[in-house]
Amino acid sequence: MSGQLLAKIGYVAPMVPYPVSAAADPETRANMVWDWREMPILDGRSIPGGATLEKHGFAVVPHKSRIVDFNENRAWTTSYARETEQLIKRLTGATQVIIPQMRYRHGGDVAETPAVRLGSTRMTGGAGTVDFCHNDFTAASVGRHIAEIDPARAEDRLRKRFAVYNTWRLISEPPQSKPLAICDPNSVTIADLVPGDTYYYDEIYHQNALFRYNPNHRWYYYPELKIDEILIWAGYDSDPRFPSIVPHCAFENPDCRDSEACRVDVDTRAYAFFDD
Repeated sequence: MSGQLLAKIGYVAPMVPYPVSAAADPETRANMVWDWREMPILDGRSIPGGATLEKHGFAVVPHKSRIVDFNENRAWTTSYARETEQLIKRLTGATQVIIPQMRYRHGGDVAETPAVRLGSTRMTGGAGTVDFCHNDFTAASVGRHIAEIDPARAEDRLRKRFAVYNTWRLISEPPQSKPLAICDPNSVTIADLVPGDTYYYDEIYHQNALFRYNPNHRWYYYPELKIDEILIWAGYDSDPRFPSIVPHCAFENPDCRDSEACRVDVDTRAYAFFDD
């Protein structure tokens, strides 16, 4: 399961209209023109010394959760959110970490829960996978996200260092039908980023980052990720000393021959605020 494999990555092709990659109602909202490119994807554990947030913008860290049953009733999400907030504080030195509420559709209703999502390639109620190269934030949109958390404090928070981190815990056994690939942001140029819109439920939308093909992109994945490990990456960091805006996507695993294999994961989006 280690070494290098080749798989297709969904880049955005040149488009005249502003690109829209809709998470909700993609059949009617999305207008994407894709440029699928076969790219080498390396085992992330082959990076000398291991990937770090400080050097690569992503890392795998040990973390044993107290949650023993990641089921679909979402009763565990608040406890899991608190665990994740403490982990990110410890890893980054942030003064405050917030996992905000998110809206999700449950049957015909829209409910709120901490932004902890149970995703799966084949689970009723799971979030599914995002199969194209993207990042959830741009420099233009991140301030809007922070203002949504607490509008009264947004101006003060934006004056100091802030960051947004995604965490990803794999809770299914390998092999994975659609692993998560992470691109080293040090291999990405500013010309590669294409801002676009993405829609959520109802009329909720934000700007996200799509990417043009660049043969210099360095892609990694973690084929043997354990349930007691977390993959964390920087969706955005206001401090230019640190890598930021990390492209990522699911991909079809050519090494997975098991037609019954699926991927089940728990992911979070956390906002970290620093005093300096």
